[in-house]
Amino acid sequence: MHSITQLLSKYGLHGIGKNEGWESNSIHENKTVILTNQITLLIMVICLTFSIFDYFNSIRDSQLFYAPLALLAVLGYFINRKGWHLTAKHILITSSLLTTFFFSQRAAQETFVTLMYFPVIIGSFALFGYRHLWAGIFYFCVSLLLFFLDINNIISINNPEFLSESMVINTRAINYFITSFTLVFLIIFILSINHQTEEKIKEQNEELLKTNNELDKFVYSTSHDLRAPLMSILGLVKIAEIEQDKSKMDECLKLVEDRVHTLDNFITEIIDISRNKKSGLQLSAFKVSESINKILDDFRYLEEFEKIEFQLDISDDLEIKSDKIRFNLIMRNLISNAIKYHNYMLEKPKILISCQSEEFTLKVKVIDNGFGIDEKHQSKLFDMFFRGTQNGKGTGLGLYIVQETALKMDGKITLDSTVGKGSTFELEIPTIHENGA
Repeated sequence: MHSITQLLSKYGLHGIGKNEGWESNSIHENKTVILTNQITLLIMVICLTFSIFDYFNSIRDSQLFYAPLALLAVLGYFINRKGWHLTAKHILITSSLLTTFFFSQRAAQETFVTLMYFPVIIGSFALFGYRHLWAGIFYFCVSLLLFFLDINNIISINNPEFLSESMVINTRAINYFITSFTLVFLIIFILSINHQTEEKIKEQNEELLKTNNELDKFVYSTSHDLRAPLMSILGLVKIAEIEQDKSKMDECLKLVEDRVHTLDNFITEIIDISRNKKSGLQLSAFKVSESINKILDDFRYLEEFEKIEFQLDISDDLEIKSDKIRFNLIMRNLISNAIKYHNYMLEKPKILISCQSEEFTLKVKVIDNGFGIDEKHQSKLFDMFFRGTQNGKGTGLGLYIVQETALKMDGKITLDSTVGKGSTFELEIPTIHENGA
């Protein structure tokens, strides 16, 4: 039994008679599902066209053949819609061969109906692709065999209808048109597959290049950002070992604690980057105001937090359905960034956080009256390990995480900043509103 399954799989017949939802969602697979439906509809149109043509030319008995072939195409169409894509492809190619063979048996060779075998050959390879190459080769061989039998009149299951010269010309024109149209259609399909594959490869290469560049930066910066605090801790420990003054020892321990927090924050951000890249979106309903207030509560321990005036323009009823973990990650970094780089020389530093829902988009603004960011740095601000000001308190990963996370959510982050006046970060993410305000 196992060898039969392997044999069926080899010739592209594996999966017949059962649900084939296991097929990969590649560009080719998805396009061939659509192509299968389109060609089944084309077969029905061809049967209908010749049925009408025969009717007006007083050829009545052909309807007995056209109807079953059209029904076979209809069967393939609905089987394809049910998800049995491979089975539908076999039904489609088989019905195409039967249709062409029947037409060639009914019509004289002068009508060139045998040309229809060539679209069937190309169609079989286009539908089955490389994954089921042996199925394409099988139908290629069957098509050539039937073509050879037809042009040599080796098999004749039905005497050809007598056609007048005008009917031969009309039938030939119809066959030329159907053959040419189908060939062009299949060629466009193959070119479309190649184009989309090239675009996909180009996109993947760009992503790979971006990843390699980020990896280079990561290795260089990580070696510095991890080593510098560790060497600082080591130096402080040496000082503490020889220091007799307790107050100075306590000062050393406090500095060691600060370096440990720096390392912890750096490692946490690295973990955030990894999680964002690897995990998919997890949608859940939550209230925006509750998430923002929770983040602010977590930041109350920060130095000079109490000096900043926070203003919230968020409706308490605004409830959305989105990836709560990623939303919180973005907002945590934006708010943290605004707090770190506030203008401590101002009498009353301010941070405004506003959230507005517009149909299926949530717009969030984080506005501060801090130092602002020089225009020459703004294009690089979201790069990995880039620090936008001389007052570089952070790791240079926060805004990189914000942008990558926003992109993962199919959103975007923009910046409007003026030196000496402050900065405005605007986040836009698609969302499902559970309760609009």
